[in-house]
Amino acid sequence: MRILNKTVCICLAASILVLSSCGKDNKASSDKNEKSASSVAQSVADSSSKAEKSNIGKYLNAVAEKIKQGTYTMKCTVKADNSDEEMKLVRAVDNKNVYQIQQEKAGSYGIISAEGKTYNFDNATGMYQKTDAKPPLSIIEEVVNRNLPRSEDIEVELPQGTTAERYIFTGESYITYITFVFDVKTGDLKQCVLTYSIEGEDDVNETRTIDSFELTADKSYFDTSFLVKMADFGDMTKDEKLTFCKKVCKERGITSDDLDEYDVSEDDFRNIEFSAFLNLIYSVSEDK
Repeated sequence: MRILNKTVCICLAASILVLSSCGKDNKASSDKNEKSASSVAQSVADSSSKAEKSNIGKYLNAVAEKIKQGTYTMKCTVKADNSDEEMKLVRAVDNKNVYQIQQEKAGSYGIISAEGKTYNFDNATGMYQKTDAKPPLSIIEEVVNRNLPRSEDIEVELPQGTTAERYIFTGESYITYITFVFDVKTGDLKQCVLTYSIEGEDDVNETRTIDSFELTADKSYFDTSFLVKMADFGDMTKDEKLTFCKKVCKERGITSDDLDEYDVSEDDFRNIEFSAFLNLIYSVSEDK
């Protein structure tokens, strides 16, 4: 079974203002963005291995201070230049409780962490799975905590009345530029532009427009009772997985020919992981 590399913004470690990509029109771009997103911890750790003075600009630092208060809700619209689709992202945080969801044409999926327990969930398939992984930090927190190097070359067209701060992390064969755009007068974060640059390929730009940012979070975001109506993918036997996956495919009009395009057979469903099945369903749905 071929490994699927669609970057999942929330469910697998990404969310609003967490490194991710909605590029999915070609496998190379998806591989590039997955590599960029999954390599944050290592690449930024390398860049901050030595104690240095702070690289963080005054605008980003001011927004980070607000986030440090521990309670906020941020919503944004995401658009990549290699895709016609827009996505909606929501991230709500109340101290240790975190809720993140990504809405796109094929469905919505996310992660919820409450009362010390964390779950990945997908509304399109009606499944969830408990995870031991910690909820992802926002990209703002990652940049500040890792003290990423700052670039003086913005290279992003700025709307009137705005200013920008650009940060960089570098891998062996790729670079990701993170450009935060702020209102000059209020200091409000207006956009975050991620530029994925990998050797030998065209850059991919992803623009996240901040729709709202409030220092409150509705308690309903952290109510896990909706999971009761979903199937616990992590608790399924191999036969139960096979039955469940076949049922989902039938309901979504996914045929054996569609599966063949991804080198997947129904028998593979017996051992498929939550993330791989979610990737498969969304990738096939977007291609149909």
